[in-house]
Amino acid sequence: MGQKIIAWPLTIQRGGFAKITNESLTGIGVKVAWRISTDPSNSTNLPPIASSFLSAYSPVAAPTFGTASLSAGTLTIPWTVYQGILEESTDLHIWTAVPGNPQPLVVGVGSAPKKF
Repeated sequence: MGQKIIAWPLTIQRGGFAKITNESLTGIGVKVAWRISTDPSNSTNLPPIASSFLSAYSPVAAPTFGTASLSAGTLTIPWTVYQGILEESTDLHIWTAVPGNPQPLVVGVGSAPKKF
């Protein structure tokens, strides 16, 4: 049985991404290539993008948050997540991982304002 090639154009805007799956096509590989929209080259002749430039996407469960509590100047925010990292920011532009990825998150109310 010969190899069947299926190719179709998929327009992706700058900064966007595409989810390409091979669900129900077990054992069949997927190759991705790109060209400028004005390039008339046949898509089956384009060289594939190396896997080092692509990433896998897998949906993960959303975190769940419990009721926050405030006691003696300490704010406790209970949260759980299957996979994920809690991040913090002081300006909503630069985000960094909270050291230790604590569950629950416990912060002093008197510390500098932060967003999580």
